[in-house]
Amino acid sequence: MPLHKSYYPESLRKRADTPIRRSYQLPAPIPGYLELYLLGKIGLADTDWFLSNILPVPLADVDQVFTHVSPLLYDDSRWTGMSRLLDDAEEVDQMHKPFIDVSNNILKACKELSVPLELGNVHWRCDLDESLTSIDELVDELDDYPRVVASLGRGTDEKDWLDWQKQILGLVKEANKDAISETLYEKLAENLSTWWLRRVHVPVEFRVTDDADTARLGLDQLCRYMREILMAQLDRQFVIGLLVCKSKLSIWLHDRSGLLGMQTPIDIREEPKKFVHVIMAFSRLDPSRLGWDPTMKIFCKSDGKHRLSTDPDLKLADYGSTVLGTQWAVFVPKTDGSTDGEWYTTIRLLNTIRFDRVMLGSTLVWAVSKAGEKERLVLKQTWRPSVLLQEAELRSAAPPQSNVSQIIRSVDIGYVNDNGAPACMDTKLFIRRGMIGRPPAEPRLKGWSVADNKGTVVVIKKHFISAQRLAFSFTNRVLTRTLMSTYGWPLTSFRDIRELLETIRDAVAGHRDLWFGGVLHRDVSVDNILICPEEKDGRKTCGRLIDLGFSIKADTWTDAPGPLPADMSKAWDRIRLLGEYYEIQISEPVALTLLSRGEDRLYPWTYLEAVFKRWPHLRDTSPHSKDDLFLYDWESPPPAWKSSMVYRLDRKGRQAFLSGEVHSTSHFYHRFDTIRRKTVITKNSADSKEDERSSEWDDRCAQTETGELRQFSEDHSAIHDLESFWWILLYICLSRNGPGGAQRDELFQQRDEEALWLGNIVDCLFETKDEYVRRMNKVELFTNLDHLQSFIIPRFHPYFKGLEKLIMDWRTVLHFAYETYDKVTPGIIHRLVLAVLDDVLKDLQSAPLEQDTQAAELTQKEDDRRARDLNELDDATAELARIMEFSSKGKFNSQFHQSPS
Repeated sequence: MPLHKSYYPESLRKRADTPIRRSYQLPAPIPGYLELYLLGKIGLADTDWFLSNILPVPLADVDQVFTHVSPLLYDDSRWTGMSRLLDDAEEVDQMHKPFIDVSNNILKACKELSVPLELGNVHWRCDLDESLTSIDELVDELDDYPRVVASLGRGTDEKDWLDWQKQILGLVKEANKDAISETLYEKLAENLSTWWLRRVHVPVEFRVTDDADTARLGLDQLCRYMREILMAQLDRQFVIGLLVCKSKLSIWLHDRSGLLGMQTPIDIREEPKKFVHVIMAFSRLDPSRLGWDPTMKIFCKSDGKHRLSTDPDLKLADYGSTVLGTQWAVFVPKTDGSTDGEWYTTIRLLNTIRFDRVMLGSTLVWAVSKAGEKERLVLKQTWRPSVLLQEAELRSAAPPQSNVSQIIRSVDIGYVNDNGAPACMDTKLFIRRGMIGRPPAEPRLKGWSVADNKGTVVVIKKHFISAQRLAFSFTNRVLTRTLMSTYGWPLTSFRDIRELLETIRDAVAGHRDLWFGGVLHRDVSVDNILICPEEKDGRKTCGRLIDLGFSIKADTWTDAPGPLPADMSKAWDRIRLLGEYYEIQISEPVALTLLSRGEDRLYPWTYLEAVFKRWPHLRDTSPHSKDDLFLYDWESPPPAWKSSMVYRLDRKGRQAFLSGEVHSTSHFYHRFDTIRRKTVITKNSADSKEDERSSEWDDRCAQTETGELRQFSEDHSAIHDLESFWWILLYICLSRNGPGGAQRDELFQQRDEEALWLGNIVDCLFETKDEYVRRMNKVELFTNLDHLQSFIIPRFHPYFKGLEKLIMDWRTVLHFAYETYDKVTPGIIHRLVLAVLDDVLKDLQSAPLEQDTQAAELTQKEDDRRARDLNELDDATAELARIMEFSSKGKFNSQFHQSPS
């Protein structure tokens, strides 16, 4: 194993008196946002095209406004108010006020000339008070807050906003008196996000010079601003930001597919009309053309009405106590793109938004309610890769009673395009107006020019086909909402060990049903296995596998094993020799099965060697049945991907629980690569003659109509997902302290060597952000039985000490399946794993594990939490119904008024 951060002590220290060393790696430079999230996803478009299509403003209006403002603001090739901005500004702060003054005067001219403005309340301002930036403890918090923004006007609640501002300044003065306390810090941070994140329309970043390196750093910071906005403004589909480097202005659009910018910046000094065009656009255009979602409205408890975030009548009191606590009315159409549908009101946000999810679909999940109904529902919103199927279609592959999420419908959100026809909101056509963009000249954006290469190409050689990613890739994403009746708690919230194992068993069975229906889940994680209540108090539960957002569906199934060898006499000679070698009697059914399964004539030897190596006691039982040797017949033919393409996406699943093989697409665990699944050649090259397949790039195979790569290598199969279940159980045994899912104290209080080792194990195998470290540690542990027995299992929390045998047996089954992998294995792997779980559950039935006093208290605490959670949901649904009833009758009761925060 290469020298890198490892979970195992021999890799970290050589002598007992040597302190634990956390890593062999030299400190790496901290990557910027561009490198971390957007590398390979940055496209550039022609500047004039960008202005005409992304920010279209009638040229006559631009000319009229420029003529009106130029006598006062523009003279002799310069904006008179921006002399320091364009010429000799030494500090960035000196650039702010001139830019703001000119921008607001442009909007003032629009109103004086009666130019129609869709957003007449936009105001350019510098919102962060200097006293805030003087608090050292808030530096990190403020780092991603732009100093200059175009914000939505304060509307009818100006007094509320001014009161809020006084409250902030009061907190600042309090912080200046003494060292800032944790409580005060949290209150400041919450109040800052309350004001800044809710009303920002366009962020602006400034740099005093315009060289390429400075521009790249400025863009990195601008993208951080846009990321924060995408995370905090839940009704924001995309964000447009401005980067001003001395006199050069560039415009950037950040959506869930990446970044689209202008090829050539605008020179504010030399191209004043284009600058006027840009400033006008952010008020002139419909909010939906500027990133605001018209199918989401804030539910205003003050009067029971629904208002868009851009509505000037929206008040501070209409937001929740936190950014994520705001209640929304969300439109769910009946069919894709339809304007016919229902509005559902959110009760509670069920998932947490993470930075990395901005580029992975930005999935939001709410508990929701529909006016007049009491049913508990869940609504999921995501930016789905257009090449993947909707979850409802994928769910239909399993029987209705299967332990998989119960989906009412999945629908793509629609709009009316420029031709008046209905279409679905996606990143390519709706947001980018058909422009994917061309990659920058260099991946780190050292310059503004575009590179000659585009997208990803497929290299076709004589014996194989492979993909080579160049500087740019694009995944078109569609805004999709999925309505479900499945509500539950994550797997870590188990009430006892029996429920933990039953929930996993149910989820594995659900995975099996999907698999034999032709669907591979590909995203098995702690969060995607739910404990679902079947009774009001939450004690009787079932397990369900949820989130099919990254699942793929086959269009064909694997053929049965091939015919037996023509020369059976030689085959029987090998079988007899095999029986003599192992001193066993091989029955005819066993022999025929072994001969039919192996494409290689040595396969029967390999198979029996793998069996007896792991279960040596089986040699004492003779003759063996097929079941004794795990030579099961198929439950059903497993799926295959022979005639369809599966698309290469940004994500293969929750990385913490991925198999080491899936991480790297290398076959670490398989005995024979020749038995392993092979790369499928694209249809338009498969029909060509072999001698015509050259090493030339075939652009026909490069991209679909929406720009995605067409290339498939079946490097993720059912066995990898079942390995993910095993990693999940291992993670829980290492990191949790018993019922309820609280993390172990040792992970936070690493005071002794054992605690340090535990923290190092959990970090190296699950929580590290370094994919290479995680991948290599998983491969090392999965293939090293001694490490698992002697180093990992002894560090289980005492509550899970009864699960050692399950962990070992499950690992044995998986390792055996990998080593004997053939075309039959995908059809029986679930049976092997379920048998291991069923044996443990049977033992628990006859001899339940005893819980100590602390575990019993944690179980009771979890039971109480569940009952409280379900009651709170029911109460919130009832309160919502009352508010809607009062509102509809015009008898609104003021008791539901929420006072300003």
